[in-house]
Amino acid sequence: MKYPLYSLSALILVSGYLYGHENVSKSGALIQVPSTEVLSAMTQVRDDFQVGFSIKGTSVFVDCYTREYSFTPNSEKPLASVLVYVDGTKMDEMRTAAFIVKDLSQGKHRIKVKLIDDQKQTTYTKEFTVHIQSSL
Repeated sequence: MKYPLYSLSALILVSGYLYGHENVSKSGALIQVPSTEVLSAMTQVRDDFQVGFSIKGTSVFVDCYTREYSFTPNSEKPLASVLVYVDGTKMDEMRTAAFIVKDLSQGKHRIKVKLIDDQKQTTYTKEFTVHIQSSL
């Protein structure tokens, strides 16, 4: 696999660096809650599948949100996973809502995420373009 993907635990560890070191303990656990303004903004969005991302060096941190599905097997909601494509090539199937696409080359890349249900049927698709400035 050309661009490795990492799960939520890796994202939590790195998010402390991106969003301030005080948000993550040495064990990687979050120790602060988002402000009420952030939570309020999140609850006002009507989209049933949202994808956010941020870029740090050659890595893209992706976070997916859906009201209809869960990534946790013991949830009451139907189980889902995310198919990840980079520049039209399928990279992996992620079973977490947050993950990292690492080691992208310099330049523009098209990333597509497909939310699929437990029967492997595509439910939602989102695409976005990232521009990697440097390999440092």
